[in-house]
Amino acid sequence: MEVLVGLSAFAVASLGIFAGFKASFTGWQVTQQFTSEQQSARATLEWVSRRIRMIGVGYTGTAPAVDTAQDNEIRYWVGAECHRIYLAGGTIQQQTGAVCGTGTSRPLASDRDANPLTVTSLTFRYFNAATGGGGPGTAEMPPPVLGDDRYLIKRIAIVVAVQGTQGAFGLTTQATIRNGR
Repeated sequence: MEVLVGLSAFAVASLGIFAGFKASFTGWQVTQQFTSEQQSARATLEWVSRRIRMIGVGYTGTAPAVDTAQDNEIRYWVGAECHRIYLAGGTIQQQTGAVCGTGTSRPLASDRDANPLTVTSLTFRYFNAATGGGGPGTAEMPPPVLGDDRYLIKRIAIVVAVQGTQGAFGLTTQATIRNGR
């Protein structure tokens, strides 16, 4: 009888220890997954901002290097190629071609990503070069920038909203461009 009582007490204690370990392990897994999603979103935002910084490099045209400046899409020239960055189907896409709006679109995410992010929003905000590129206390150019005013764009704020497995979150960065005429 004493052996049965001892084994029962040992079983209850073992179950308590296992339950505590399992809860800690599950919490660790959730944290790792959320951290991985945040890192993927940061990499996505860095990818977009690097391309934005290249606006106007090697461009010799007479029109502004920013071809289209909308709040959810941007088309711009780098050298003789027109680039387009936009959101489609929860993925940020890049399109490159000799004519703006043409060419093959490629998703930003790799096919090898185990859990690709679902981007719910991609927003661009444009700031005026006449005020030093915008910033606190300066005038912001509201999107879309129309006509010949596109050559005034100096800084672009990029906002990405992501739906992860543990909830939604957003990231913001800014890119200063070389935008020439």
